[in-house]
Amino acid sequence: MTQEERKILALELTKLATSMQEIALTIQKIGKIIEEDGKQDIKENSTGQEENDIEKKVSLILHEFGIPTANNGYSYLRLAIMEVYKDQSLIQSVTKKLYPLIAKRYDTIPSRVERAIRNVIETAMIKGNSQMWHKVFGYSSSNPKKRPSNSEFIAMIADNMRLGLL
Repeated sequence: MTQEERKILALELTKLATSMQEIALTIQKIGKIIEEDGKQDIKENSTGQEENDIEKKVSLILHEFGIPTANNGYSYLRLAIMEVYKDQSLIQSVTKKLYPLIAKRYDTIPSRVERAIRNVIETAMIKGNSQMWHKVFGYSSSNPKKRPSNSEFIAMIADNMRLGLL
């Protein structure tokens, strides 16, 4: 092999090595993108799972109170508790923020949301599980109290859930 052929071969090997380095960098970039995308998928899945777990927990608690499920108020109340569980500040502005948020989600108006929640709480107090009312609110059949307000009920359930008491 001549000196000239060796120079051409060396030049071609250098170009090939450079190309291989560029390919390796591209593969690393793709790997990082895939890794980040996978982390995002895991984060989204865990957030979705956490949301499902909260919904199940709230549903179980409402069933224990004797809240009738065949009523719009049940759905509104469940969502209200879930939203307050996630964002405590909503309990400070129930009529301004929470009821409108629920009304928008269910394509209704805030006053209907408020009335439906009030009605299911009243029904549950009369027909529901008195032991659960006593456990959470301290009410008993020998010492009946007036019905808690919607915001009191929502706040109490969300706080008890947050503290792991329910």
